[in-house]
Amino acid sequence: MRFAALLLALVPLAFAGWTAFCGDMSCPNVAIDITCSHADKCYLAGGYSNTPMSVYTSSDYANWELANVKGFTAMLMSIAAHPAGSVAAGGFGGGNYSAILASYDGETFYNSKIASIIVGQDLKAIRNNATDPSQAALAFVANVLSTGKDAIYFTTNGGESFAPVALPEDLHALAGARYGAYPSANTWYVTAGTWPTSRKTLAADTLNHCLRVTEKFCQPAADLSAADVRAFNQRRTGHNGGYVGAIAKTTNMGKSWEIVYETNELYFNDISCSDIATCVAVGESASSSGIYRTVNGGKTWDQVFEQQSSIMSSLFKIRFLADGKTAYAIGGNADAKTVNGIIYVSRDGGASWKIDHKEPGVGMFVGLSMSDDGTFGGAIGITMDQTSLIMKYSA
Repeated sequence: MRFAALLLALVPLAFAGWTAFCGDMSCPNVAIDITCSHADKCYLAGGYSNTPMSVYTSSDYANWELANVKGFTAMLMSIAAHPAGSVAAGGFGGGNYSAILASYDGETFYNSKIASIIVGQDLKAIRNNATDPSQAALAFVANVLSTGKDAIYFTTNGGESFAPVALPEDLHALAGARYGAYPSANTWYVTAGTWPTSRKTLAADTLNHCLRVTEKFCQPAADLSAADVRAFNQRRTGHNGGYVGAIAKTTNMGKSWEIVYETNELYFNDISCSDIATCVAVGESASSSGIYRTVNGGKTWDQVFEQQSSIMSSLFKIRFLADGKTAYAIGGNADAKTVNGIIYVSRDGGASWKIDHKEPGVGMFVGLSMSDDGTFGGAIGITMDQTSLIMKYSA
């Protein structure tokens, strides 16, 4: 009897942690990002090599169906689900075919109302205590193609429409805006970054029709024109011929900004905050990547973690959970003998990090979703065969 009780107690543990699905053409093989609203309801932004980018849904991480998409956008690079029920995916577009597809119910998606032609790769749900999907808040960091300037596009109506808040000129002069964090209604952080490249690389990326979303990852550009692809990639070229990384902060909803960190050693990717004082950001250069942390509202930033490689090292996405102590970061590391996608975890507010999961054969993880309570989540990895590996997390 005691043995049976022990066995039952151990059964849930056998399924805890990260489990891999797909990795072949059985799922969308060009998956870019994932978000999960419930343990049995996930969405991904992506598609197949021969289909337009769109939104797919799944209840088990293994079988994905095309969502009921009534709109169209030329490119998707990010997706987010709000706790109130609305879901939105963002990328590139304008006019009737805007850069964002949104849904109140997570079932039917329409184009959001956005005045400008914009492109971006970071769309996040904002915890604004909304329980009605029509009041859900989301934010999208984007570049306005007509002006070349950067802005954060906000919605508080569940994604029906988005309105811009301009980012500062001094940040624009340094590097293109990339990712945002919104720990309060008034206080926001934005990362920026560019990296060195060459005319040969720009030409190759245009020929291969892909968007250089990081120095190491060029995403298929779907229905974008060759001119749009080249313009996007040129914007990520370092103004100084090298690396530029910066973090900006506002405490008054974007009325004024302060650049709180600047470096020529790397560029920044994602950022996440547990409150207005404590944030973590991931950055990378050619052969190293790291996690940077502030506990005083951005006055100082310390590198709390570093991974290095002779070939490729990347840290791409990072997320704090609601407890303010647990955080996850994803990326990858490669050397002459091994290639691994890696998921890291911190249990002490981002002060220290350890490997939570390592997946051989994955160049890097590019999409991450974790529930606020840390009981479920998902990740997207790009394999060395250029297919998508979908990971399920269960506590």
